Formats: sequence, C-alpha cells, structure tokens
Amino acid sequence: MTCNICKNKNIKTLNYFGEIPRSFDFKKKKIIKKYKFVLNKCSQCSVIQLKKNGKNQSFIPKLKWIKNNEPDDHLDELILYLKKKLRERKKVLLISSFDEKIYTSLKSKNFKNLKILDSKKNLKISIKNPNQFLIQNSILKKKYDKNTGNLGKFDIIVSCRMLEHTYNLNSFIKNLETFLEPNGSFIFEIPDSQKSLKQGDVSMLWEEHSIYFTKKSFIRAFQVLGYNILSCKRYPYPQEDALVFEINKFKKEKMVIKKITKIDNELGLVFVKKCKNKKKKLITFLKNKIDKNKKIAIFGAGHRSIVYFHANKLTPYIDYIFDDNKKKKNLLFPGTNLKIKPSLTIIKNKIDICFLSLSITKEKKIIDKLRKFNNKIEFYSISPDSKYAF
Repeated sequence: MTCNICKNKNIKTLNYFGEIPRSFDFKKKKIIKKYKFVLNKCSQCSVIQLKKNGKNQSFIPKLKWIKNNEPDDHLDELILYLKKKLRERKKVLLISSFDEKIYTSLKSKNFKNLKILDSKKNLKISIKNPNQFLIQNSILKKKYDKNTGNLGKFDIIVSCRMLEHTYNLNSFIKNLETFLEPNGSFIFEIPDSQKSLKQGDVSMLWEEHSIYFTKKSFIRAFQVLGYNILSCKRYPYPQEDALVFEINKFKKEKMVIKKITKIDNELGLVFVKKCKNKKKKLITFLKNKIDKNKKIAIFGAGHRSIVYFHANKLTPYIDYIFDDNKKKKNLLFPGTNLKIKPSLTIIKNKIDICFLSLSITKEKKIIDKLRKFNNKIEFYSISPDSKYAF
C-alpha cells in the first residue's frame, strides 16, 4: 500500500476497527455487506488516513435524499477576501457544489472572472446532489466535458470540504493544477481532526473521509508535495474546527519541510489507545445495565452513531434507535435489525438510558423535550466535547 498523498510506501497500520456498513445504507431489509476499517499513518508526510475499503460504486448513496451538510458560517470571511481579489481582476474557480454558498454570494455581484465547475455540465455527473466522492473521483479521472478545457487558467482555485474525501490526493491536486496559473494559489477548507484524535473519538471515522488532517500534518504534507503555505486560519466549532489554507507552488530550489515532533508522530497511537480504553469502559457500563434489565437506546442515526455502534460492537446492548428524520422512519439502522423510530416513541417504550449522537448545540433541547415525558432517563452523549459526554 502507498500513501494517497505523497505516494510513500512506508505506511504503518495503526488499528483495525472491525467491519462497518456504509453510513447511507438505510434499507427495509438487513444489509449484510460491511467493509473493513483500517487506519494507517504515513511515515513521510505523517498524515493519518483510512485505507480504501471498497469499489468506487460502494461510496455512492442509492437514496437520493442522502446529502452531506457541512458547516459554512465561517465562509463569510473567505467571501470578502475573494471579492477583493475579483475586483483586482483575479480569475477565480470554484470546483464543486460544496462551494455553492461562496458562488451564490459572489455571483450576485456579476463578476465575469468567476467560474464554478458544474457537476453535470463540466464533470459529467448525472446524479443530482452528488457527494464529495463522486466529484473528486470525476476530477481524479479527468471525466471532463470537452468544453471544460476552454475555461482557461485561474489565479485562485477554491475547494471546500473536498480534500479529506479523496483516496488519491496527489493525483487530484495535479489534475487541478491544469487549471491554475503558474503563480496562482489554491484555497482549501478542511475539517481539523486534531481534537477528535486527541480525545479518542472513534465516531469521527467515516468511510467518506479518507484523510484526517491536523494543521501541522496538512502543512507538512503539502510541503512534501512542493507547496508553500501562504496563510492558515482556524474557525472554532463545537466538534471539529474548520481550517482554511492558501498555498502556492514553492519557488526556491531547496525547501525546508516542517519536522514531525514526537507528540505529532504519536497522535495516531494516542487515538487508538484512547478508543480502546473508551470501548472497554463503555462495554463494562452496558453489561452492568443489561444485567439490571435496563433498556438502552441511541438517539441519532447519522454516520457518527453508525461508526460508534459498530466499532464498539454494541449489537448485544442496544434495544432502540431513534431519529426524527422522517425519511429514515421504519428503515433499519445500517448493519442491524433495529428499526429507526421517531423520538416521541421513547414515551411508549420504557427507556432507561439514551446515548445522544447529535449536534452538541441540539442536545439540551432534545433532553428537555423528552424529560417532560420521562424524567428518569439517563442521557449520555457520544461526543467528548459535550457536557453530557459518557
């Protein structure tokens, strides 16, 4: 196996987290298909990455309503920066529908030097609302419409929430370079995995995220690829911070690559050790509750709860899955026989313990709502940053 960023062949396996179903496989019948989750680390660029665990087709949701929602409040500052560059007659290219907020805001100003790659017209993707895997795969394989090459060269290319989804970042960047002026720059927005790795938050793993960047590992990786870091800004969020980098090709003959500190080098090992310790603590707790005939539920049927459930092997302990997404109602929680029910059915079922897999900002509202009907339920959050954290 080679690193999907720098192509180094010295890859170390950090841990095998078991077999986990796709997080979008909501069906009426149980899905047996699961995929091996193997976490690796590159010795050269130091980036932690998930080994690709299926054919390309397996990463494409079959349900049309499945959509990845990404935080974007912090993009207002980037929009102001791009407005300034566009007024300076710089040509700007946005590469996907995940840059739509930026495009919509800038388009209203009628900048003629602004373009966006249309998933259907330029990337030849027929599926409506394609996920990041489909978009990056189209760019990776140069599945461009014949007119895409006529877009020309750009001074700035912007990509939000895309890099962490590619299983061949090296080639992905090289293909994007064909649209970049020699002195041009990339602006990449990514989630920062530093906090989740330090906390041993196994729910951060996701089949759609192949790369788990931290600020330092991003800088080192792109220095290895021959890029200079022009700027980096951090935008705090309750669970994962957002990082926005601007980079360009390094011009000097010799480049000083950032050294890997001992702490950074051992971050993957820290993550795995904490995941194992948390799993042991969780199973001990659940066994004790089961022995007392307690009923246990999970609230939230998103990708985080699915990974949390299967990586911790919770099948013997969980009685119910709740979620208020109407489209998930009565479908099976991926990889199990548990039907997803709306939250108010908690009232009908005598739930003793409920694990929350929600945005931290929504937890108190849900707890207050449900405690009106049953004030004896014990609530715990799977998020380490929550005040209800297990």
